[in-house]
Amino acid sequence: MTPIKLIASDLDRTLLTDAGEFPPHLFQRIKELKAVGIEFVAASGRPLYTLQDMFATEAPEMALIADNGGVITVDGQIISKTLLTVASYQEMVTFVERQGIGFPVICALEGAYLNRRYEAYRAEMAKFYTQVYFVDDLSAITAEANKVSIYFPKMDAVAQVKATYRPAFGEHYAVTVGGPAWVDIMPQGVDKGAAIVKLGQHIGVTPAEMMAFGDTLNDAGMLAAVKYSYLVANGDDFMKKYANYRTASNNDYGVLQEIDKVLAAARAE
Repeated sequence: MTPIKLIASDLDRTLLTDAGEFPPHLFQRIKELKAVGIEFVAASGRPLYTLQDMFATEAPEMALIADNGGVITVDGQIISKTLLTVASYQEMVTFVERQGIGFPVICALEGAYLNRRYEAYRAEMAKFYTQVYFVDDLSAITAEANKVSIYFPKMDAVAQVKATYRPAFGEHYAVTVGGPAWVDIMPQGVDKGAAIVKLGQHIGVTPAEMMAFGDTLNDAGMLAAVKYSYLVANGDDFMKKYANYRTASNNDYGVLQEIDKVLAAARAE
């Protein structure tokens, strides 16, 4: 096995349990990885400010891939951000609202903007966005934004992306599934795969020295990009073609199991 120098993991349904909890002693493992020269990367569709809150004690010393690659940080510094134009994300918002199935979220760098009529979903939104703003008129928003997400209460995001959102936006934007309830639309070329390669170039790590974990479509590019790619046991079946290896489910701490193997190998050298 080529020595591992970087380990990246998706969060929801991959690193986090179904209850939204980290595996036990994860932060201690992140410190141990750093001590043996291995970078740990949280790679998520969640925004940067949420990841910084989740990894508050570790964020200044690790890498973060936020908004599916729309923002990349290393050691607390932004090294890349890719934005949508105001006109483009307003076009997306109008389209979603006309469909009448699901509702749009403007993912700005400063927070998530939703129409006030969806305030009943505040608790659900708070699971993913630690800065949420409910407004009367989304068309008035002109903030820097790198993604529009669509939330589908019926958990039919995979069907919606195939039937509606890939045909409508796939030619000019990156369109992916962020989970059972989420479709994400980003600037063309933005995905976790491109982000992890860019991050590797910045810190001097090749894809052959990377390990990554995921469960669903927005992880496909990342898994395809690295040599040691793992699909968790609870991952979507269609993801099997992107991963070279398998590990235990999120609830059985599959990511942590593989991290412990890497740490054991590193210490044995």
